[in-house]
Amino acid sequence: MSPETFNFVVVPNTRRLQITSEPAVSVSGHPAFRFNKKATAILTANGGRYVTVRWDKEERKVAFSSERKQDPKTSYKLTVNRPGTQAAISARSFLQYVGWNGKPFAIALRAAEDGKLEGNWPKQEE
Repeated sequence: MSPETFNFVVVPNTRRLQITSEPAVSVSGHPAFRFNKKATAILTANGGRYVTVRWDKEERKVAFSSERKQDPKTSYKLTVNRPGTQAAISARSFLQYVGWNGKPFAIALRAAEDGKLEGNWPKQEE
């Protein structure tokens, strides 16, 4: 099954993303994805201002791809801090869609050939 694009219409358990030279994303108490410096650099490299989230339920994988133009149904606005060391997207509806249990977690990401960032969704306890 190919990953589905989430539509708006509808690492360990930690509060902080550990410092790493590899791209990573974390989710804490606030329902938002927070990208580290390396992931932020990849997402903003070609002028990306929006992020599309793709979800593969069967393989429990998530992918983020940057977009220059907004698609109001599928893209999130990428908010980057002033020095460009972190970025975030608000993702309440996506996290509810995939059944996030509210516990913080981090995902190590890898860059795909087409510029996407991909990672494995952690197993969550009820």
